[in-house]
Amino acid sequence: MASAISSYLMGLAQTWLSHPESYSLAEQADTLVDCFFKGYLPTSITSTSDNAP
Repeated sequence: MASAISSYLMGLAQTWLSHPESYSLAEQADTLVDCFFKGYLPTSITSTSDNAP
């Protein structure tokens, strides 16, 4: 898990550094972190949280 997080963050940093105008890290941080961790949750948890109000 630590390697996956490190690789994901390194990829985000490299993408942003090469094209910083493409998105704001400060504004997108919560979304990017949620997107990463949803890949490690069981489907029943992610499907019920997606339907939450």
